[in-house]
Parts: sequence; C-alpha cells; structure tokens
Amino acid sequence: MRDTLAGLYGDAAQARVVAFDTGLDVTRIDFGGAAQAAWQAVVEEAAKQELVVTLLARARQDYGDDEALEELLAAAGGEVAAGPCLSAREVGAGGVEERRGGAAAGRVDGGDSCVA
Repeated sequence: MRDTLAGLYGDAAQARVVAFDTGLDVTRIDFGGAAQAAWQAVVEEAAKQELVVTLLARARQDYGDDEALEELLAAAGGEVAAGPCLSAREVGAGGVEERRGGAAAGRVDGGDSCVA
C-alpha cells in the first residue's frame, strides 16, 4: 500500500494533503523525509484510526483508473459504490448513508469516500 501511494503521490506534501482530506490528524504524522517514509506514517495512522478504506477511497478520487489502487481498496474491504459520492462536508460529520434517486450514493466515513 505504501509503495502504491508513494508511486501515485511522489512527495510528502501530497501525502499531507491526502491524509488531511481523509480526516487523519496530520499533527500525529511525520512528513519529513522521502515520500515512502511519509506514506508509511500515513498508512500506519490510518490503520490506527480505522480509516484505511477512506484513505484509499480518497486516493481513488485522483487515480480512479489505477488497478493496484483498486486491488488495495477491494482487499481492505471497500466496495466501490455505484453513482455519485458524497463528502462529509455535504452530509455532516460522523458518517451517514445517503440515497439519491433510490440508489445508494456511497458511505461517508468522516471524509470524502466512495465506498459502500
């Protein structure tokens, strides 16, 4: 996972943005050093906060056609939702299930998420 994310986002500044967007407390993460080191710290913090699926779903927003990312998301237990995704800013904090036009729009886990 670390290597895939570091390959997609090549520097620690990008890792910080994705971590923040995921809802991680970036003050707990060391972004110094190479991208792989930053991503290792991000993945570890996401695991502690049970936000790995949300992290991968956030990366999918930028790189939806990346096969390795799709495999990681599926392995982490995230199912790619059909239809539009909702963000935490649209539905409020805490996560909810939302329906639009009778179809599930996706689950929001405190950050932008496109997983059911």
